[in-house]
Amino acid sequence: MESAKRRSLIARVLPRREKRAFGAIEIYPKRLRFLTQNPGEVVYILARAHVIVNLGWAFRLAFLSVVPLVGLYFMDYLQLGIGFVTDELIALIILVYYLMLAGSFIMNLMSWYYDIYLVTSERIIHYDFNPLTSYHVAEAEIENIQDVTQSTIGFLPNIFGYGDITVRTASSKNKFYFKAVPHPVWFRDVIADLSRLIRAKEP
Repeated sequence: MESAKRRSLIARVLPRREKRAFGAIEIYPKRLRFLTQNPGEVVYILARAHVIVNLGWAFRLAFLSVVPLVGLYFMDYLQLGIGFVTDELIALIILVYYLMLAGSFIMNLMSWYYDIYLVTSERIIHYDFNPLTSYHVAEAEIENIQDVTQSTIGFLPNIFGYGDITVRTASSKNKFYFKAVPHPVWFRDVIADLSRLIRAKEP
């Protein structure tokens, strides 16, 4: 359980509840509970990758969505046809095609939305969610954090302001990654400051 003094110090780092980067970062998220949450454990930040990372698959699906329309247009314009393929069969094939695109859209969106990072009063947690395939959870004690670094590489990350955070801890040889999170410099500083505050012994 946090003491009043610690809450006051943490409020200097995270002064108020807010959302940033179209909801990709939530400070003091409302009504958030997770399965392994300990009594008194406070969730400071919920984060996910910047929304711009969805552009790749979104453009790909948009392109694929117009392919049948273009194909039908040219078949009609050139008066092409396949004798054994009826209009009903073509309609069924197109329906199945668009259902597959819709399924791909939903799975990609869910993969982004539910692939989240949590920063709490006790640890940092990554929920890696892949629809219908896997669900992986990684965590590290926040008081064991030794080093936090940030990198922003590439045209889009520099334009839209997102990057990767690497966290090294004393208890694990593995590194903990926050990938493509918005405001990476701010994120790095907040994690480092919270780690120092939580690690500090109160008088």
